[in-house]
Amino acid sequence: MLPAVKHGLYVLLLLFAQEGVSPGHTALPEPPSLLCYQDMLLNKQVCRPACLTGYFAVAGMNSCHQWLTCEDFDTNITIGRKIASGLGKMVYEAHWQNQTFVMNKATKDNKYWSDFHHGLTMITAFQTHPHIIQLVGHCNKRYLTEFHPLMSADHLFDHLKSKEHTLHDTIELRYQLCMDYVNILAYLHSSPRGTRVMCDSNDLTKTLSQFLLRSDLRLILNDLDALPEVNRSKNQFIKCGHREIGGEFVAPEQLWPYLERPFVDADMPSYDEKSDIWKIPSVCSYVLGSSSDAVLLKLHLLHIHSRCQYEEPELRPTAKEVAEEYERIWKVFTSRKGQRSEL
Repeated sequence: MLPAVKHGLYVLLLLFAQEGVSPGHTALPEPPSLLCYQDMLLNKQVCRPACLTGYFAVAGMNSCHQWLTCEDFDTNITIGRKIASGLGKMVYEAHWQNQTFVMNKATKDNKYWSDFHHGLTMITAFQTHPHIIQLVGHCNKRYLTEFHPLMSADHLFDHLKSKEHTLHDTIELRYQLCMDYVNILAYLHSSPRGTRVMCDSNDLTKTLSQFLLRSDLRLILNDLDALPEVNRSKNQFIKCGHREIGGEFVAPEQLWPYLERPFVDADMPSYDEKSDIWKIPSVCSYVLGSSSDAVLLKLHLLHIHSRCQYEEPELRPTAKEVAEEYERIWKVFTSRKGQRSEL
């Protein structure tokens, strides 16, 4: 395994969480583990119980609490400032029992309701994965998720350049972010809900904006509104939207192939999850940056990244294979780095 980033890896503590929930709700016997990480904002380790689907917990809670219901949404939750807005949903800070969460509300435009509902369905299905945003509750066209104050990962470099995080800006941390990205893709491509493709990823900024930064600077997949399914047994493939896609960031198979005539959605060939693989080198190279260690590490990654960008999708490795190669490369890189430091 990749060596633990000092300020960022989950630690499994074999402890039984204590009981204690609000009146009117039933406690679930906790799994015998806590999820812990080093909170860089608080400069201390924080822990929460690891909850099963249907329950949630945040740092400071001693036990898992049932997902909040419509009664909670209508009487016990207060809405704060607007965080973001889009065509399909509005996002606000929300507060419940002195804790801050995120309220996601569908817009009044019913054209985007299916995307909103799809996102909630995916979040619900993937709750057992520690790098998927934690669901806190839902009611009709609203749902509540865990709050991460560092917000979207497309602001990663802003945080790394800040006084608070300069000391944390290491090649280990940056490579761990690459690993997080690839491991999340590997999970989506073999998820409990089938092979899912990240469609909201037509450029680098849009791709990073699908993730949040946890307070230990690890990635959390937050936006799951566009994860169509590939099902080879049913000859079911996907297209990311109904409009023409362009640019060098996306995979070749996502581009309109008939240059002699205008784009027609019905004539656009479909594709599969290997379109996600094509984007891995661009994302990871950007995250690694241009330090001397990053340049050297990119040389180690050159072969696997070249394979990721084969023109023929079927020749590209799987996300799982990329993750395994990333781990192997890290072992080689750190071993040689250690040898150099001894000279």
